[in-house]
Amino acid sequence: RLRWGYNVSDNAPKIWAISKLKGEIVASQDPQKSRSLLLERFQSMLSPEELLKHNSIKPIYRLEYETEGLSLLTNSGDLAKALVSDPQKFPLRYRVRVHGLITESKLSGLRKGLFVDGVKYRPMDVAVQKSSGTITWLDVTCYENKNKLIRNAFAKLYLDVTRLICVGFGPYNKEDYLPTGSGSEKGFAVVKLTPLISAMYHEIQNNKIVNSRSIVKQS
Repeated sequence: RLRWGYNVSDNAPKIWAISKLKGEIVASQDPQKSRSLLLERFQSMLSPEELLKHNSIKPIYRLEYETEGLSLLTNSGDLAKALVSDPQKFPLRYRVRVHGLITESKLSGLRKGLFVDGVKYRPMDVAVQKSSGTITWLDVTCYENKNKLIRNAFAKLYLDVTRLICVGFGPYNKEDYLPTGSGSEKGFAVVKLTPLISAMYHEIQNNKIVNSRSIVKQS
């Protein structure tokens, strides 16, 4: 059985792309014991050999319960931590459907950064894709990690988010790896590491070696 969140020693990290379904939990277990777990669905698609080789999987970022779309998993907890800690280099991109009146003033507020419950939100990239009446689809890019970031920001502007789809993270786009449509829950894809991410991983490993040698010398 896969264990969630423990680092794995391997020659190179692996990243998988999978479509998170609305109503799935990105966690090791559900306190309510009634909701589906993304990890369990992913586990069911791995071969016995892969289960043995990659016995510890961690999400690079966590999509909330009602959010769907691109989810990235890795067998390196250190790499996941490094990637998610730099949202300027690795922003999350979403397709957002909202109900309510969209105005240039509201879009400007999102682009400049809002105060929500006394907390300053970083500016977002926001572009209107299509609109019909009070229903609007937007492309939104976020440069920070906050719980329910988009929903809270849009609620501040009296806009109700009725659908939230993650379509990209850093250099990775959902459409490059995952199918759309009714069969999207049945597959996953192995994601190729970019030169930047490979360099980050090797730096992490080198720092571990240096630190371990330092500890040995001190002892």
